[in-house]
Amino acid sequence: MKMMEEIHEKSFLERTKAFFNIVEVICLAMVVFGVFTLGFFVAPEVFRNIPERELASEVMTIIFLKYYPFAFSCMAIAITIELISLLSFGKELFRSKLWLTQFTFVLFVGVLTAYSNFSLTPQINEMRLENNSPSLWGDPDFVRLHQRSEKAAKAMFLFGLIPLGIISSGKRRSKS
Repeated sequence: MKMMEEIHEKSFLERTKAFFNIVEVICLAMVVFGVFTLGFFVAPEVFRNIPERELASEVMTIIFLKYYPFAFSCMAIAITIELISLLSFGKELFRSKLWLTQFTFVLFVGVLTAYSNFSLTPQINEMRLENNSPSLWGDPDFVRLHQRSEKAAKAMFLFGLIPLGIISSGKRRSKS
């Protein structure tokens, strides 16, 4: 009877780990591929199909103002799952170089998402709302801020692929 309870308990633990892995992959994928889709597909189409650059900028700012809070929420969930894993598996995880790599990059993407959500996008929106000139694109401060935003988005994509690959490989909790 005790053996059956242990099997059931282990099975429950394995199902719980699998569930959290799936949730984390979904959250990371929403951020990583969301920023990729917006940057590489949506933005070029918006700027190609809306001839007035200021209007196209406004559309993209509105999209990013909606996207980054969602992305931040996804990263908060992913980081929470990583912290739960840390609390649950402690020393075992610290011996895993893959998990440490994954954890580092999940945190890094989370920081970049927070930076974009709470700093860059609001600053871009504020400049857009305060600007009375015909074009923000002539303002060097706006151009620098926009370039920083693009670099953060590219880094989120590239560095987000690392933990996605590690989690998807299923090897993250093996001892290295």
